[in-house]
Amino acid sequence: MSDLGLSYDAVRMMGGFFTGTCTIWDCDIPFVPIDVTMNVCGVCAYRLKHKITPQKFRTLVENVFQNDATYSWNYHKGNHFCTLCYCDGKENLKEGYYVVVHASASEYKEGNSQEGLYPEKGNWYYNHIKKYVDNETGRYLRYLDGEYAKKFWDISHFLEKFNENRNEYFIKAAFKNLVDEKIINIQHYGMPTQHSICIGCHWNEGMYPLLTAPGEDIYFINPISNENNQFFHDGKKFVLSPHGLGLKIPNKNDSIIISKDNIIIGEKSFRDGQGLNIDVDAKIRGTTKDDKPIEETVKDILKIYPGEIQGKMKQIASVTKRGFTIYE
Repeated sequence: MSDLGLSYDAVRMMGGFFTGTCTIWDCDIPFVPIDVTMNVCGVCAYRLKHKITPQKFRTLVENVFQNDATYSWNYHKGNHFCTLCYCDGKENLKEGYYVVVHASASEYKEGNSQEGLYPEKGNWYYNHIKKYVDNETGRYLRYLDGEYAKKFWDISHFLEKFNENRNEYFIKAAFKNLVDEKIINIQHYGMPTQHSICIGCHWNEGMYPLLTAPGEDIYFINPISNENNQFFHDGKKFVLSPHGLGLKIPNKNDSIIISKDNIIIGEKSFRDGQGLNIDVDAKIRGTTKDDKPIEETVKDILKIYPGEIQGKMKQIASVTKRGFTIYE
């Protein structure tokens, strides 16, 4: 994909899986690579009936965090967010105020030993992991097959709808009668079929959000189908589109070395279980002094995967791992 880049998880990259990729395979038996650290992640956006202040937005969001335990909320963790936006209506999206959320199903990550998909010791499939090793490089492929791969797929398939419902529930629980209409609810991380994995790219047709950086405009785009972004696999039509600008190494002169024990980026080493810190170990394209401005970066992405901008949403305030921030 045009936003191919670093992943947050060292174990994922050590297994050969980076963000901004769609991987497909053909196999006669159930099979799944497990170092993709599979879960599901997506974006949901709703238009509000009228303007609200950043302080009101914060109060409504934090009220759900503190008083509603229906889900394990994580909009304030990792690279996830809940943000209040304004769209000027100059393109096809209506003028008005919007809420945009981005999150994964944290209930099925680390710590869920019965149904979690993260490859950690003690979970339901860990003792059944198989491993193919390249004797020359030491690089490896860890995988499940048979009944364990089938269960893995069943959970992954279930999570796509689970996360859609989760994001919609949060917005409706927080903003109640302020909610006007749903604009989008789409996943960019998951298993579209039994023999495919998407990491950081959408696979369904229709409008998609192109995420940029904290405080920067969020773009909503209709993809233009062409031979570069669509294909059929497992009887399903894929229409691929990027989900963001991608992560890159901070220093363009640094190298990346992957071995069976770690991944080395520049002078830093990351092992299984460790993750990259955004803004320190990795940078969002378009945010460093040597990059083109984000608007130009978006144009470059759309040259590779053509699409028509339906609207730009200006971020007003957000809740992230950095806390509550007002951008105006």
